[in-house]
Amino acid sequence: MSWIGDKNIVSMRESPGKYSPTTLINPIFSVDSSSLFGMKFAILLAALCGVAVAQFGTDNCNQAQFLACNSKLGDFWRTDTTTAWKDLATLDRITQSLIVSPYTIDSWINVCNGFSAFYGCLGQAQIRNCLGTVGLVGSGLDLNTAYAYQGFIADWDFKCGVGFWTMYERKVLTTCVESTYVNYQKETAAALTSYQTAITQDPANACKYAQTLMNAWQNTYMKGPCRTVNPAQAGWIGCQSAREYSNAQFRHCKHTTTCASPSSVDAVTRVNAETGKTEYETLPFYEIVNDKAVISQAASWISE
Repeated sequence: MSWIGDKNIVSMRESPGKYSPTTLINPIFSVDSSSLFGMKFAILLAALCGVAVAQFGTDNCNQAQFLACNSKLGDFWRTDTTTAWKDLATLDRITQSLIVSPYTIDSWINVCNGFSAFYGCLGQAQIRNCLGTVGLVGSGLDLNTAYAYQGFIADWDFKCGVGFWTMYERKVLTTCVESTYVNYQKETAAALTSYQTAITQDPANACKYAQTLMNAWQNTYMKGPCRTVNPAQAGWIGCQSAREYSNAQFRHCKHTTTCASPSSVDAVTRVNAETGKTEYETLPFYEIVNDKAVISQAASWISE
């Protein structure tokens, strides 16, 4: 996908191997299911990433900690992430390369657990300092690229949260959604490029362009490999990905943009009527029991 920008020491405490895909979460569809019992994985916390870093942060990023955590991310994914936070196209290509045929949920979990371990290594303060708008610009990125990174993060926050749960127990939906993500990059990238051009030229109407992007991604996911499986649900996944991406920069658009869906999904943000503060939902932790994901720790709400 063509994104804008093509051009502490707090350790994880365990060794890098402790956070490998096969130890943090064994393959779900493994022949030996006994090893799955008791294994937990953290679906990304919205409180620590995605919308929560948008428009937050300072220029006090602990670069030594950030580089150490990024190195651990590379170890986890078994790839070179050296330039992943300097060139968004590189990070995007990495996530695409990790989603592999036959497109089971295992690939998705590997990406999500990598992000989760990375954020856990950073901690909330450094997530805001390093991945907030000010921190990203302070690292040498231009403002548009910083917003694009935050959109990417918010998109994957959704993919590893509500989007994951939507796919998890629908094996055929998982397969077609992953196939669409990997093989329909040309279509989604074209829509994203049009959106980025439009908001740069006419930011006052950003919400209109965001809805256009959402509709385009929804259409791609509905008419791709999922067209004979569950096009409405797949379309919602595509639309909501675009919604989270655009909301990261234009937070006010969440009040006007919508995704058509056969089922309702609660928002990951809300305004507390008593305090007036925006609150973010920390997504659940899941445990694999008998090859099924069950919630082991419920979601909760925290303020900024």
